[in-house]
Amino acid sequence: MRFSEIDVLDESIFFAVSSLHYVMRQKITLALEPLNITSEMLGSMLIIADKGPLTTNQFCCYQGRGRSTSKRIIDRLLQRKLIALDDNDCDKRVKSIRLLPEGERLMKQGLQAIKQARQELEKKVGTKQIVQFMSSVREMYALLQDDNG
Repeated sequence: MRFSEIDVLDESIFFAVSSLHYVMRQKITLALEPLNITSEMLGSMLIIADKGPLTTNQFCCYQGRGRSTSKRIIDRLLQRKLIALDDNDCDKRVKSIRLLPEGERLMKQGLQAIKQARQELEKKVGTKQIVQFMSSVREMYALLQDDNG
């Protein structure tokens, strides 16, 4: 890569957004590390808590991920005894996922850790700047979505 291309990269909105995304993911990972859970695990527990018992198929749909990724997350949550798979009354081939009390406790702790990380961010960056940034992001997102419609 030539130096002139690096200058273009520094001015690229794609590079800036991906760099910010990387830093934010690191902050979330660090916040959840003491609980020994990932943001994917926390998000999955939130889906299960919000939507109630779900079939594995419904879970995949709500996650918006492939079956293999969802299966991997389910296996990890099962292994940690955070969720349970119950037989379905109508179809024995179908399993229902529900959150166990330990999963609910860990989910609440994870949400608290994320909240604390956000408060640290607000202290560092400033609430006004975050509000302006979020407004700009929502506006750009809406404009870009119109292109796909």
